[in-house]
Amino acid sequence: MPTPDFSALNRYHDKNKYGGINKEGIALTKKFVSGKLKEGEKLPRWAERFKEHFSVSGDKLMLDGKEVIAKEDRDKVMRDLVYKKDSDVGLARDAGYYQIQKRYWNIPRRKWQAFLKAQESLRKTDNLPPRQKAGGQKLKRKGEIEVDVFVITH
Repeated sequence: MPTPDFSALNRYHDKNKYGGINKEGIALTKKFVSGKLKEGEKLPRWAERFKEHFSVSGDKLMLDGKEVIAKEDRDKVMRDLVYKKDSDVGLARDAGYYQIQKRYWNIPRRKWQAFLKAQESLRKTDNLPPRQKAGGQKLKRKGEIEVDVFVITH
């Protein structure tokens, strides 16, 4: 049996009718892996697709050696990755995401970028955008002026 494309796990959106990958679904999947899933309880669609490949390590749900993160825990995980003292996650969108995708499922690049944009302490160090050039033309001779509306008040 060929190994499925696990990156499809990042495509279960939070706003779909099944709610994406949440804490409740992860808890059910952990019960399934440990053989304690009760009759009548049903696995979420994302877990159904990869059910033979899940494992549990401690209290973490693992898939292909990476932890599956619930949508409710994304911000906490990303905050820890950015602000921990010994963190090796880059603060650029692509460099940071490269490190994240090696360790976690369900943290899409778009969520990573939105998280980075929301960090004020990181935005303070960004370069200033280039100054906009002033419009209009320089006057070349005395007495030449073009104006649309001219109002003189006393």
